[in-house]
Amino acid sequence: MSVEGESAIDVTDDSGNFRLEVKEHDGLVRIRFRRGPLDVRLEIEGGSLGATVQFEVGLADRTATLLSSHDSRDYEFEGVAALVSVEGEAPSRTVRVELTHETGSEFVDIIEGGTVFDNEGDILSFADLVAALDRTELKVEIEGDGERQDDGAITAATIKVETEAGS
Repeated sequence: MSVEGESAIDVTDDSGNFRLEVKEHDGLVRIRFRRGPLDVRLEIEGGSLGATVQFEVGLADRTATLLSSHDSRDYEFEGVAALVSVEGEAPSRTVRVELTHETGSEFVDIIEGGTVFDNEGDILSFADLVAALDRTELKVEIEGDGERQDDGAITAATIKVETEAGS
């Protein structure tokens, strides 16, 4: 089976389970199933990049039927952060950062009092994060997990923040 337009190809296990990562799409993901003489294409509309979609497909008589689906918006992220905006007033501000990584960039919203800071990082509070992002000589790296929103931004649930002096 494969995703049309992508080089990724996978083989299902004995139960028919598989995992494919789709890098880009135009709102439609086209999946092709092949087994012996059976060659079926299935189009899945909607979803956003970074989302995990679980679905069950019935294959019979050269047709595919979507039996069930579940869209998970849980998402992991990491990259170098640049401050975009700080909105609201303490104690419920939101900072939006643009994370740059090797495959591009994405926006992450960090919510004061709502996002949990991992104590293994060197920044442990919202106020310290905002102060570090304001310092141009610091490189601020953020990794964590959250939920992708309809606008494509990620609302961070947990983050680990590390800084280092820039060169």
